[in-house]
Amino acid sequence: MSGANSDLVSLSTMAPHTTALAANAAALERGTPEYYSLQESLATAAEEFTAHGGRVVDLSCSGGEWIAPMLAKASGVCQFVALDNDQSSVQGCVDRHKMLVHLGLVQAGQMDLEERFPETASRLTVSILGLERLSELRKAEVLGLVRKHLERGGAFILMERTSGDWEIMLRYSGFREVKRIWRKGHFAAWLAIR
Repeated sequence: MSGANSDLVSLSTMAPHTTALAANAAALERGTPEYYSLQESLATAAEEFTAHGGRVVDLSCSGGEWIAPMLAKASGVCQFVALDNDQSSVQGCVDRHKMLVHLGLVQAGQMDLEERFPETASRLTVSILGLERLSELRKAEVLGLVRKHLERGGAFILMERTSGDWEIMLRYSGFREVKRIWRKGHFAAWLAIR
Protein backbone atom coordinates (compact mmCIF):
# COMPACT_ATOMS: atom_id res chain seq x y z
CA MET A 1 0.00 0.00 0.00
CA SER A 2 1.86 2.98 -1.28
CA GLY A 3 2.19 5.80 1.21
CA ALA A 4 0.67 3.91 4.10
CA ASN A 5 3.83 2.08 5.14
CA SER A 6 5.83 5.26 5.70
CA ASP A 7 3.33 6.45 8.29
CA LEU A 8 3.24 3.32 10.40
CA VAL A 9 5.31 3.84 13.51
CA SER A 10 7.27 1.14 15.28
CA LEU A 11 5.38 -0.36 18.18
CA SER A 12 8.16 0.54 20.60
CA THR A 13 8.58 4.25 19.78
CA MET A 14 5.87 5.74 21.99
CA ALA A 15 4.81 5.33 25.60
CA PRO A 16 1.47 3.56 25.85
CA HIS A 17 -1.51 5.30 27.37
CA THR A 18 -5.03 4.34 28.21
CA THR A 19 -7.02 4.58 25.02
CA ALA A 20 -10.13 6.70 24.86
CA LEU A 21 -12.19 3.57 24.34
CA ALA A 22 -10.84 1.95 27.49
CA ALA A 23 -11.49 5.11 29.48
CA ASN A 24 -15.10 5.28 28.29
CA ALA A 25 -15.83 1.59 27.83
CA ALA A 26 -18.38 1.20 30.59
CA ALA A 27 -21.23 2.25 28.30
CA LEU A 28 -19.92 0.32 25.31
CA GLU A 29 -18.54 -2.93 26.73
CA ARG A 30 -18.83 -6.06 24.65
CA GLY A 31 -22.03 -7.86 25.54
CA THR A 32 -24.10 -4.74 26.12
CA PRO A 33 -26.94 -3.81 23.76
CA GLU A 34 -25.18 -0.50 23.05
CA TYR A 35 -22.05 -2.30 21.88
CA TYR A 36 -23.95 -4.46 19.42
CA SER A 37 -26.14 -1.64 18.14
CA LEU A 38 -23.02 0.47 17.51
CA GLN A 39 -21.28 -2.46 15.75
CA GLU A 40 -24.33 -2.92 13.52
CA SER A 41 -24.65 0.80 12.75
CA LEU A 42 -20.96 1.09 11.84
CA ALA A 43 -21.02 -1.99 9.61
CA THR A 44 -24.18 -0.83 7.84
CA ALA A 45 -22.81 2.67 7.24
CA ALA A 46 -19.47 1.30 6.01
CA GLU A 47 -20.96 -1.24 3.61
CA GLU A 48 -21.59 1.24 0.79
CA PHE A 49 -18.00 2.49 0.97
CA THR A 50 -16.29 -0.91 1.22
CA ALA A 51 -18.31 -2.89 -1.32
CA HIS A 52 -16.09 -2.07 -4.30
CA GLY A 53 -12.66 -2.01 -2.72
CA GLY A 54 -10.35 0.77 -1.69
CA ARG A 55 -8.55 1.56 1.52
CA VAL A 56 -10.07 1.87 4.98
CA VAL A 57 -8.13 3.80 7.63
CA ASP A 58 -9.03 3.33 11.29
CA LEU A 59 -7.56 6.18 13.34
CA SER A 60 -8.22 4.53 16.73
CA CYS A 61 -8.19 0.80 16.15
CA SER A 62 -8.97 -0.32 19.73
CA GLY A 63 -7.53 -3.75 19.17
CA GLY A 64 -9.30 -4.13 15.83
CA GLU A 65 -12.66 -4.22 17.57
CA TRP A 66 -14.64 -1.80 15.44
CA ILE A 67 -13.33 -2.81 12.01
CA ALA A 68 -13.99 -6.52 12.62
CA PRO A 69 -17.51 -6.43 11.05
CA MET A 70 -16.15 -4.47 8.08
CA LEU A 71 -13.35 -6.99 7.64
CA ALA A 72 -15.85 -9.84 7.69
CA LYS A 73 -17.63 -8.34 4.68
CA ALA A 74 -14.79 -6.65 2.78
CA SER A 75 -11.51 -8.34 3.72
CA GLY A 76 -10.93 -9.67 0.21
CA VAL A 77 -11.86 -6.39 -1.41
CA CYS A 78 -10.44 -3.63 0.79
CA GLN A 79 -7.11 -2.90 2.39
CA PHE A 80 -7.24 -1.81 6.03
CA VAL A 81 -4.81 0.44 7.89
CA ALA A 82 -5.40 0.24 11.66
CA LEU A 83 -3.69 2.90 13.77
CA ASP A 84 -3.74 3.74 17.43
CA ASN A 85 -1.76 5.78 19.92
CA ASP A 86 -1.63 2.81 22.30
CA GLN A 87 0.89 0.01 21.69
CA SER A 88 -1.24 -2.67 23.34
CA SER A 89 -4.21 -1.70 21.15
CA VAL A 90 -2.11 -2.03 18.00
CA GLN A 91 -0.76 -5.39 19.15
CA GLY A 92 -4.30 -6.51 19.98
CA CYS A 93 -5.35 -5.66 16.43
CA VAL A 94 -2.41 -7.63 15.01
CA ASP A 95 -3.27 -10.61 17.24
CA ARG A 96 -6.98 -10.47 16.46
CA HIS A 97 -6.55 -10.21 12.68
CA LYS A 98 -3.33 -12.22 12.42
CA MET A 99 -4.16 -14.01 9.16
CA LEU A 100 -5.30 -10.82 7.42
CA VAL A 101 -2.12 -9.07 8.61
CA HIS A 102 -0.10 -11.99 7.23
CA LEU A 103 -1.92 -11.72 3.87
CA GLY A 104 -1.23 -7.97 3.72
CA LEU A 105 -4.89 -6.98 3.90
CA VAL A 106 -4.48 -5.33 7.31
CA GLN A 107 -1.58 -3.15 8.40
CA ALA A 108 -1.40 -1.98 12.00
CA GLY A 109 0.83 0.68 13.46
CA GLN A 110 1.22 3.16 16.24
CA MET A 111 0.54 6.81 15.53
CA ASP A 112 -0.29 9.71 17.83
CA LEU A 113 -2.84 11.96 16.10
CA GLU A 114 -1.74 14.85 18.31
CA GLU A 115 1.57 14.80 16.44
CA ARG A 116 0.93 13.23 13.02
CA PHE A 117 -1.71 12.18 10.53
CA PRO A 118 -1.39 9.24 8.10
CA GLU A 119 -0.45 10.52 4.66
CA THR A 120 -2.56 8.00 2.77
CA ALA A 121 -5.73 8.29 0.72
CA SER A 122 -8.77 6.30 1.79
CA ARG A 123 -12.26 5.46 0.64
CA LEU A 124 -13.40 5.25 4.26
CA THR A 125 -11.86 6.60 7.46
CA VAL A 126 -13.12 5.54 10.88
CA SER A 127 -12.51 7.03 14.33
CA ILE A 128 -14.21 5.57 17.38
CA LEU A 129 -13.49 7.67 20.47
CA GLY A 130 -10.15 8.62 18.95
CA LEU A 131 -10.38 12.41 18.83
CA GLU A 132 -11.77 13.44 22.20
CA ARG A 133 -8.34 13.52 23.89
CA LEU A 134 -6.98 15.99 21.30
CA SER A 135 -6.81 19.73 21.85
CA GLU A 136 -9.66 21.73 20.29
CA LEU A 137 -7.34 23.16 17.63
CA ARG A 138 -5.96 19.72 16.79
CA LYS A 139 -9.46 18.24 16.53
CA ALA A 140 -10.29 20.79 13.83
CA GLU A 141 -6.98 20.12 12.07
CA VAL A 142 -7.52 16.35 12.11
CA LEU A 143 -11.06 16.67 10.73
CA GLY A 144 -9.69 18.80 7.90
CA LEU A 145 -6.95 16.24 7.22
CA VAL A 146 -9.48 13.40 7.22
CA ARG A 147 -11.49 15.20 4.56
CA LYS A 148 -8.39 16.07 2.55
CA HIS A 149 -7.22 12.44 2.43
CA LEU A 150 -10.60 10.95 1.55
CA GLU A 151 -11.29 10.06 -2.05
CA ARG A 152 -14.07 12.10 -3.66
CA GLY A 153 -17.33 10.51 -2.52
CA GLY A 154 -15.52 8.81 0.36
CA ALA A 155 -16.80 8.82 3.91
CA PHE A 156 -15.74 9.37 7.49
CA ILE A 157 -17.42 7.56 10.37
CA LEU A 158 -16.89 9.33 13.68
CA MET A 159 -18.13 8.21 17.10
CA GLU A 160 -17.54 10.38 20.16
CA ARG A 161 -19.20 11.67 23.29
CA THR A 162 -22.01 14.09 22.51
CA SER A 163 -20.44 16.78 24.69
CA GLY A 164 -18.67 18.30 21.68
CA ASP A 165 -20.09 20.09 18.64
CA TRP A 166 -18.95 17.30 16.34
CA GLU A 167 -21.63 17.72 13.70
CA ILE A 168 -20.88 21.43 13.38
CA MET A 169 -17.14 20.72 13.25
CA LEU A 170 -17.64 18.14 10.49
CA ARG A 171 -19.67 20.60 8.42
CA TYR A 172 -17.13 23.35 9.02
CA SER A 173 -14.39 20.99 7.81
CA GLY A 174 -16.11 20.88 4.42
CA PHE A 175 -17.96 17.58 4.37
CA ARG A 176 -20.90 17.93 1.96
CA GLU A 177 -23.24 15.65 3.89
CA VAL A 178 -23.27 14.87 7.61
CA LYS A 179 -25.84 12.66 9.30
CA ARG A 180 -26.07 11.02 12.68
CA ILE A 181 -26.22 7.24 12.32
CA TRP A 182 -26.31 6.16 15.96
CA ARG A 183 -26.89 7.55 19.44
CA LYS A 184 -27.05 6.01 22.88
CA GLY A 185 -26.81 8.05 26.06
CA HIS A 186 -23.81 10.37 25.93
CA PHE A 187 -22.38 8.87 22.72
CA ALA A 188 -23.22 9.40 19.06
CA ALA A 189 -21.86 8.42 15.66
CA TRP A 190 -21.93 10.39 12.42
CA LEU A 191 -21.37 9.60 8.78
CA ALA A 192 -19.72 12.47 6.89
CA ILE A 193 -19.34 12.30 3.12
CA ARG A 194 -16.75 14.22 1.12
